[in-house]
Amino acid sequence: PTASRPDKTDLDVWRAVRTKAGWSAPEHLGDVLNGKGEELGPELHDGVLYFATARKSGKGGLDVYAARTTTDGFAKPELLPGPINSAASESDFTMNRDGTAALFWRTVDGRGLIHLARRGADGAWSEPVALPGAVNAGSFNFTPAFSRDGQRISFASNAPRAGQPDGNADVYH
Repeated sequence: PTASRPDKTDLDVWRAVRTKAGWSAPEHLGDVLNGKGEELGPELHDGVLYFATARKSGKGGLDVYAARTTTDGFAKPELLPGPINSAASESDFTMNRDGTAALFWRTVDGRGLIHLARRGADGAWSEPVALPGAVNAGSFNFTPAFSRDGQRISFASNAPRAGQPDGNADVYH
């Protein structure tokens, strides 16, 4: 079935539910999550939806927000505290299975670099560290994801490739 979509020109968060019969029609998640600007990189982890958006309540550019699931949808999104968010743009926040490590991209000197932060026993995040140049080889490196066992990552990058100095976005492991 085709979903009716609001007349939107920006990027919003939508949901589709997988059932035994297949995928449901996409459902727009409304104005509680979606603001006037773009929402990017949504990920649901342990009942919390993480996504990036540029809002006045943020620290600058795109920032990562979290919204808890509720019985009737989602709670009002809250800005993740520093050091995850900064005056730069951050997006594509993802965690490993046990929630002790997170990857995301942050703009640094005009480049999108994938960063790693670790969560301590107190729940606080460490200062994010950019991953080495082998990962951050392109001018924009994005959509990181942990493998199920947490031992590998996958990500996209526009790193140059043979014969194409401005590489298209390729997926790397």
